[in-house]
Amino acid sequence: MFVTRMGNGSKAVITGDLTQIDLPNPKKSGLFDALRVLEGVEGIRFCHFEDVDVVRHSLVQRIVRAYDSYGRAQQLALELGDAGLADAVEQEQGPGNREQ
Repeated sequence: MFVTRMGNGSKAVITGDLTQIDLPNPKKSGLFDALRVLEGVEGIRFCHFEDVDVVRHSLVQRIVRAYDSYGRAQQLALELGDAGLADAVEQEQGPGNREQ
């Protein structure tokens, strides 16, 4: 693991994107593990960016929002059961307001 190789006085910035995990089961990601295990450890900080932090093209912001909404809807559907996906998406985005 990279952080075990740091010398005294060293500083490092490690980046990752939870939305871009391409493993078959994202819950097995080392990034998720690091967030859980290292939260609260003195000297370690996490910065979580949101769609408003995207400063490129406005279309990119809309894409990020759409995926965020879809991800929240999927999580809600898992909690409600698979049959609740369409209802969860509509609840997340509002009736008749599906992302384009």
